[in-house]
Amino acid sequence: MSNLGVEYSEGSEINLTFDRNYTLITLKITNCSDMEWYLDFGIAGINSSEILSLLGDEYRLRYMQKLNISSTLYNVILACGIEGKNLSSPACSDDECSLAAFFDTDLNFSDSVGVKVGENFTSGLYLAGIGPWPGEGITTANVSSLGVKLWLSDTTISYYTMINESNQDLDLNKSTNKNFTIVVYDGKNNGVQELTEFAVDDDTEVAEISDGDNHYDFYGDETGNKEYYNRLPTDIWTDSIRFGEEQENLSWEKQPSWEIMYYNNASMIIAKHKWCLDENDTFGVVIKTYEFNRTSISGANISVEKIYMFGFGFSILEEGSDYSVTYVLNQTNEKGYGLLKILPGSSWVDGEYMVVINLESDKGTEKIREHFRVGNCDMDKI
Repeated sequence: MSNLGVEYSEGSEINLTFDRNYTLITLKITNCSDMEWYLDFGIAGINSSEILSLLGDEYRLRYMQKLNISSTLYNVILACGIEGKNLSSPACSDDECSLAAFFDTDLNFSDSVGVKVGENFTSGLYLAGIGPWPGEGITTANVSSLGVKLWLSDTTISYYTMINESNQDLDLNKSTNKNFTIVVYDGKNNGVQELTEFAVDDDTEVAEISDGDNHYDFYGDETGNKEYYNRLPTDIWTDSIRFGEEQENLSWEKQPSWEIMYYNNASMIIAKHKWCLDENDTFGVVIKTYEFNRTSISGANISVEKIYMFGFGFSILEEGSDYSVTYVLNQTNEKGYGLLKILPGSSWVDGEYMVVINLESDKGTEKIREHFRVGNCDMDKI
């Protein structure tokens, strides 16, 4: 047996040289025709009692990947256990799951850092997701309380927010005791770095782990509701977000679904369409202005012209006494959006109403007419 012309006897340890891409430079084996032999090699410094292999010691299988974070190169080994103990996931057998990751920067794993999801491998970076099936890789984040397993694309940076219901009953169950995690990410593998989709969960592990019928977190069954996935709005199109499972025999107003009216990579406006109001309700109107080719019209001036009330005939309400208007965006922004809120004076009177809104720009003038009802709201809900 020889390596670069150096002779070795049977049973000798041979040090092989690899480059940064783990390519074997030279290995030449001779004079082996009359004997049974095998070659067993791996990365230096692996302690098999600490970095547990997949499928047990008989196969000694571990997955390895490279990771570049801010020009620091990490070598990462995926294993089924840590500190000599197998980790557990209901998604797969204990010795078949990738559930721990070992991070190293010098190709010698004797000083590697082994972590589970939620634990840090540097002072500011954490393992946010792994596997659980072999070879599925990892996700890193700069927060320890977030667990993520999503099909991320094009090396686009994903973003998250954690919100609670202290100001709004998002799942509409009449209580405000839940926290929700929203992750926005690039779900299109098309070479374009663009946030296209989002996921919502009522726990901190937004993990797309399922065997079809059952849904899981990283180290146990799904807690609470399963994740909800959808697309972010584009151009003139809106989309929906949901904070719980929809219920049968409930109107749209009572379902935990909301329309995403606006998203700009930093903020999201969600709304619940209501056409029937209570006597003291304030309501908002979102305006979107676009050309026929779907390019936005910015700088259009927005104003409420009149509010009509219908009964036996109609009457025109008086601004200032019967209602007031707060213009959040009195000119459409670069994406064509405007926003206003309409408040009752003392209170709305039961009846049918119509708001007439003027839009003026160098493109021309348009009028928007929106209808709403006050009172008898349980009669005609969708």
